[in-house]
Amino acid sequence: MHHNKDILNFSRYAVMATGVVLSLIQFFSNRSLWLDEAFLALNFIEKSPAQLMQPLDNSQVAPPLFLLIEKAFFEMIPFPDQALRLFPLLSYWAALYFFFQLSDKFLKERSSQLVAISLFTLSSTMLYFSSEVKQYMTDVAVLCVMYTIAIRQYTETKEKYLWLICAGLVALFLSNVGILILFTVGIYLLFSVREKTEYTWLFLTGGIWVLFFGINYYLFIAGHPTRAFMLKYWARENAFMPLNPLSLKFGSFILDQAATIYTMILVHFKVFGRTILFGLTVAGMLSLVRRKPAMPDLWLIFLPIPLHLLLSALKLYPFEARLILYTLPLVVLVIGFGWESMLLNLTEKQSESFQYATFLFPLISLTGLFSHGFPLQRNEIKENIAYYNKHARPSQGLFVGAGSKYVALYYQNTNYLTPKGPVYLSDARLKQKKSGYRKILEEICQLQGQQWLLLNNGYLDPVARITKSLDSLHIPQMDAHFTKNSSLYLLDFGSGCQRR
Repeated sequence: MHHNKDILNFSRYAVMATGVVLSLIQFFSNRSLWLDEAFLALNFIEKSPAQLMQPLDNSQVAPPLFLLIEKAFFEMIPFPDQALRLFPLLSYWAALYFFFQLSDKFLKERSSQLVAISLFTLSSTMLYFSSEVKQYMTDVAVLCVMYTIAIRQYTETKEKYLWLICAGLVALFLSNVGILILFTVGIYLLFSVREKTEYTWLFLTGGIWVLFFGINYYLFIAGHPTRAFMLKYWARENAFMPLNPLSLKFGSFILDQAATIYTMILVHFKVFGRTILFGLTVAGMLSLVRRKPAMPDLWLIFLPIPLHLLLSALKLYPFEARLILYTLPLVVLVIGFGWESMLLNLTEKQSESFQYATFLFPLISLTGLFSHGFPLQRNEIKENIAYYNKHARPSQGLFVGAGSKYVALYYQNTNYLTPKGPVYLSDARLKQKKSGYRKILEEICQLQGQQWLLLNNGYLDPVARITKSLDSLHIPQMDAHFTKNSSLYLLDFGSGCQRR
């Protein structure tokens, strides 16, 4: 039995080390930025630190401290993509370190700790967002840091609350969900108070948090010009929970969001993964409810998701995959509780034998990760840009479709794209998919001579329809290059396809 514990203990560190190595591989794979990243990245190119504190271009919203850190890295590091991805990578490492401590505090068995650490560390979603030029991995790190500070043992009450005050102020300006995390921590602390003198520190801490949230809200949130646009966008994305709990839409919404959370944990084993994880979640919730004393831990682990759902119902904050990434540590902790309760219901001999099944979790995660391709990619426009840079001649222009133009602008501004001739950017609107196709085709048909076409597959530039239409007009194709979700063509339009 002692030998098994040593193996499980070593395995926890091995899984964490594997996560660090995989995140470095993902980071140095240097994948292309995609549309949403480019929207934000263009702000770092075009704006000063002071201007970043004003509403951003391209309908982007991000916490002020996150923006300043990203801008600092962008200015200091000569490699733009890696500069913008360094802080998300550091956030992933911080999340790993502090989640390790959380699992050690909440879960008693090494086997259940290994389950939680494996599902958290080796998740394709976590590894992907460790290199995403957005704030979502920072949200995860903020939760893990604040929770660790809240549950840690201190020699003095003053020390504990000074840490909470300082970390809380950083959280408010570093994470859009920082206030949700602080509210949960505050409720946890309220139920954890053992001495009356601690209430003074608790209300002082809460008062300072509320004051600075008010300042943050007044300066950066209230009256934001993108609010109307974002409400329409997230409503179309079904990110607001219906208010009527008896309606079919409410039940469908809850099931969809539960499936989303489980899919983020085991991306490549959807039906199998959801079934196993749901069963362990139910077992974990029942185990935690029966735990003595359980009340403070219940608030800390269970409150964020229903709180976020309530805010989404009030249309104050959407409930959507990347926006709830910060809840993954809590979900995998509950799954760890489920695994632990299952082992505790077995005899000692059965439990010892069954512990070997624990190693299936890191194996399943790694199998799914590598079987679907690692390092992870999304829209590899960058490879097509490199092909264009190498093969384009000065007389040839470059037409960039609506789905690729912001990424192309970013790479042109960072000198990765070096145009050899005139560059034509599509004016088609991103929201108008049907009319946008006609607009793009109309723009393309105005081209003359040899032109490169850079298109984004399957999202905004309907590549199959465009190429079929050009084939029907007998436009000669001279070259082509394809990467993941991106297509590059060299066509000879002659005097223009409108005259054919």
